[in-house]
Amino acid sequence: MKHDQSVTISGIDTRGFVYALAPYLRKQEWQLERLENQLAQANRLLEAARERRGQLDADFDLQKKSLSTWMHPNPNPQAYQRGLLYLTHLRGEMKKQDQHIETLVLQRHALRAECMAQQLRLDGVVEHRLGELREYSNNQARLAAAETDRDWVGRTALVRSADHGGGV
Repeated sequence: MKHDQSVTISGIDTRGFVYALAPYLRKQEWQLERLENQLAQANRLLEAARERRGQLDADFDLQKKSLSTWMHPNPNPQAYQRGLLYLTHLRGEMKKQDQHIETLVLQRHALRAECMAQQLRLDGVVEHRLGELREYSNNQARLAAAETDRDWVGRTALVRSADHGGGV
């Protein structure tokens, strides 16, 4: 989020505006960006974990179907036992993957909450900056009005002295 220093508010040139908390504002922006990157990474990891879980499901279904199909014409207790052990192994991997997914979901929720909190902090600093910019703009407008008044008073005095025959 860039803040242009040459913004005009109510026709006032704000190029001279210096925000004392600009480094803090940048830090808050960077922290939000860092958190957003972490959230994006968490989303990618979660998506990959869900894809892996889908692969495990597909492998389990395929192995179950293959075991059933193969054992029907060729009953072999040892091969059936190995097939069941492999299915048990797949089931264990599926449970591990479910736990991993649950952990990733919790991490993503925590990161999302951190992002929202950081966005609120950043919004507060941006609002403060806008308030300071408005105040600066109002002060500049008052100074410009005072200068215009002084100029007008000076010209009026000059015109009066010329009208009264005073030489300049």
